[in-house]
Amino acid sequence: MIQRILTMAWKEAKQLQRDPRLFPILFIAPMVQLILLGYGATFDLKNLAIAVWDQSRTAQSRAYVRAFIPTEYFIVKDYVGSYTEAIDRLDRGKAVMALVIPPDFGRQVQGGRPAEVQVIVDGSNSNTALIGLSYINRITEDFSSRVRLKPIEARSGVDNRLRVWYNPELLSKNYMIPGVIAVLLIVITSMMTALGIVKEKEIGTIEQLIVTPLRRSELMIGKLLPFVVIGFFDIGVVLIFGIFWFDVPVRGSIPLLFALSAVYILTTLGLGLFISTISKTQNQAQLATFFIMLPMMILSGFAFPIANMPVFFQDLSYLSPVRYFLIIIRGIFLKGAGLDTLWPQVVPLAVLAVVIFSMSVLRFRRTLG
Repeated sequence: MIQRILTMAWKEAKQLQRDPRLFPILFIAPMVQLILLGYGATFDLKNLAIAVWDQSRTAQSRAYVRAFIPTEYFIVKDYVGSYTEAIDRLDRGKAVMALVIPPDFGRQVQGGRPAEVQVIVDGSNSNTALIGLSYINRITEDFSSRVRLKPIEARSGVDNRLRVWYNPELLSKNYMIPGVIAVLLIVITSMMTALGIVKEKEIGTIEQLIVTPLRRSELMIGKLLPFVVIGFFDIGVVLIFGIFWFDVPVRGSIPLLFALSAVYILTTLGLGLFISTISKTQNQAQLATFFIMLPMMILSGFAFPIANMPVFFQDLSYLSPVRYFLIIIRGIFLKGAGLDTLWPQVVPLAVLAVVIFSMSVLRFRRTLG
């Protein structure tokens, strides 16, 4: 039985090798996706241009403006003298934000009283506006803390510091690169499985395989085995480039990562099998793959926080295996989490894998029959 499965798998691998279109999809596309997501898909906003209208012109207001300069988030692009000039900078795209400091700012700060500052934000890009406002709030809170604690520090030596766990530098690449593995596996294994089987239907070789002494289980395993190998190969590529090129930390167990990836691959192969049973041509298989994958990716939390979604879509996201695998893989990469911590995600992922794969196998058997 094993010999027949390996023979079938070797035949499938040779079939993949003969198709010149598959090589860039299987091996070059993962590299392109890794580079694009590693460098392009980032939530790190840097060098945001701000215009400043300092009506106070005091040591306190200058110290507040200087608090923005050492950071990599902002560039003080221009000093203006009125609201009209500030709005003009926003309209012309020369600034993303305008910082308006009132005349009594210095007096209020020096007297230990609350001081108000106005920030005018270009909201045409809501993501940039929200993140930029959070940066300003953080800088303002830090400045306010220093002003309040300065007399106390002189007496008691209080040291006020902020420490972030798991991703201290708050780098997007540390968050995005592990997610690339989940994206690659569902794209490569699902689509290639569906296309490979549908292609056999199109050229008529699937009927020839059915009449051979191969059992249907042997035929199915043999056809899926090369895609399992390709999936693990792509995981290795992402790990190597993520660690040595993008300098992403892997704090957890790599063997555990591969073991849990096998559970996820079982799900993606099941999706590919299912798509092959509802598609008659390769074009149909491609469209069906994207139709199924896109909702899974959107509801997975890969780019958009699930907590920000409406309750209905939050509940719907529990049906996406990508959701669970993203938590697993980011937990292994960034937190060094083990199975004792990840089991609440592993159990539903395993259940989905068994259900999806079993249903797809039954449907595939009926299709062969």
